[in-house]
Amino acid sequence: MLDYNDLARIDERVEGAFYLVNPSAFRANLAALREAFAAEYPHVQVAYAVKANYLPWLCSVARGAGCWAEVVSSLEYAVAEFAGFGGSEIIYNGPAKRAVDFARVLESGGLVQLDGARDLDLLRDYCRAHASSGLRVGVRINCVITDAQGKSIVYGGREQGRFGFLDEELPGVFTTLRHLGVEVHSLHGHTTSKARLVPCYGQIARRLLGVRQEYALQPSIIDIGGGFFGPVPEGIFDYPTPAFGDYAHEVATVLKADSWVVEHAPTLVVEPGVSVAAASLSYIVRVLEVRRRNDRVILQTDGTMFHVRSNMSEFRIPHRIISPGARTEALQETDVVGATCMEVDVLYRGLLPSLQVGDAIEFQNVGAYSLVQSPAFIEYPAPAVVCEEAGVHVVRDASSSSWFLEQFAH
Repeated sequence: MLDYNDLARIDERVEGAFYLVNPSAFRANLAALREAFAAEYPHVQVAYAVKANYLPWLCSVARGAGCWAEVVSSLEYAVAEFAGFGGSEIIYNGPAKRAVDFARVLESGGLVQLDGARDLDLLRDYCRAHASSGLRVGVRINCVITDAQGKSIVYGGREQGRFGFLDEELPGVFTTLRHLGVEVHSLHGHTTSKARLVPCYGQIARRLLGVRQEYALQPSIIDIGGGFFGPVPEGIFDYPTPAFGDYAHEVATVLKADSWVVEHAPTLVVEPGVSVAAASLSYIVRVLEVRRRNDRVILQTDGTMFHVRSNMSEFRIPHRIISPGARTEALQETDVVGATCMEVDVLYRGLLPSLQVGDAIEFQNVGAYSLVQSPAFIEYPAPAVVCEEAGVHVVRDASSSSWFLEQFAH
């Protein structure tokens, strides 16, 4: 656990607020997820969703833990390759694939999962110039997930999500693939709900196996996607959250009840992102000034809410005070505010002991999506640091005016 002496070491390398990366926690989360699914169904492969946090250093840790990389853009593909992933270790998903990446992934032995008609056109174009045998191609199926009352709970509030092929499109898709001589290597069903409900994953698995049976397919992969809850600190939610084992049992129950699965043992692919990254990241800010306004204390910090919740949504973020000594004074109403010039830039509002200039606050479970979404708004994007006994490693450099201005013409 980071202490005040560690902060002094980090101050020698970076200035201002920063993200702290805990590699041990990240490895432990990846291992816990894989072990939970393998205990229920042994043929499992974890593909880390690079979108959740594309720090190349973190992606390298995932690869070292035996993960594949799941990417959805040219940026993520470049990061995955930079982190050491290649060939069959890459799954290319997403609705806006670039033709050059589409071709490169196929040529290198990666898995391209078709998301819509445009992807099918890209595959036709590719097959006109290249042999179609041996290509690793998957098909994303549009899955409707429902609650106990049968109401759709697809994330986004629509009855049908926007990704994947609909029922009425599937005959044409599989006919086209047969004409091209392309085998269906994978069926993909990533679909999320805001509540990340366990039964949804059984519904996805059941839907994919139903498509497999209807079209007499022989995929080597059943890919249920991600969107799971991971380790969640107490106090973030008002309700208990599922464990990895709950999701694993739900999916495995469906798989093991299917005679084709029992006979052919396809690989189950899961694509975790936030569920394994969030608990291994935090955001550290320093108190720059203490102000008083009416009945509350204002702690001006060097961080910003835009690096924590870029959409400024209300969320209870667990936190920890890091100071030279214990702060035992009576609790008082406190606003911990950010460095931007906006009244709404508040990282925390509640009771805190009396803090002093130089004290630090660690906001935990922060940095999965927020690190890669953090904008250059008033402040530069924050650096990222690994602090271990062996030393301090800066895994994302602090931004500078020269770096920032190089992106613009004038």
